[in-house]
Amino acid sequence: ANNDRKVAELNTQMAVLNQIARNIEYGTNKTGIIPTTLITNDAVLNDLLVTLNNLELQYTNQRTKKGDNNPVIVSMANEMKKIRLSIENIVRSLQGQMQASLDIYNRSSALFNAELKTIPERERQLLNLTRQQTFKNTVYALLLQRREEAQISSNSSVADSRIVDAAESGPNRVNSKKLMLLFSALILAIV
Repeated sequence: ANNDRKVAELNTQMAVLNQIARNIEYGTNKTGIIPTTLITNDAVLNDLLVTLNNLELQYTNQRTKKGDNNPVIVSMANEMKKIRLSIENIVRSLQGQMQASLDIYNRSSALFNAELKTIPERERQLLNLTRQQTFKNTVYALLLQRREEAQISSNSSVADSRIVDAAESGPNRVNSKKLMLLFSALILAIV
């Protein structure tokens, strides 16, 4: 079961890396923000993705203001190409590492499955169903988490506060009348 869990986690991470690779590949000629819900276990890759997204936003904003031939825009485009190449290299490296790990786990599973052939057919079917259920539960939990993160990020980006009326003050300030209060207190103390 632990081996199957690791294989499911690696398959999920491979799917995330494949999606990042597709986004980088299709975004080379035009701007495209990579969804931040595609988070990996690699901190350097995550930082590069955030940097690329920020640079994409700045590039789009500046490009509409300054045009395509502005040196700042050209510099930003070159920087984005460098970051994309770095991301592609990291993704390829991680995919290779994960594929090697998957191969090891698959070989281990093959040996385990060879031993399982000695178990009666019904127990084997139950074990296969349990594996499938574990994998599907893992994927479902990941998808629910990603959906919640997307909802939180979309809700947090919408500002729902506004100023109804601006605060105003007149030329005369409203103060308490100290003399009147003192005189009233004195009269009450006498009575």
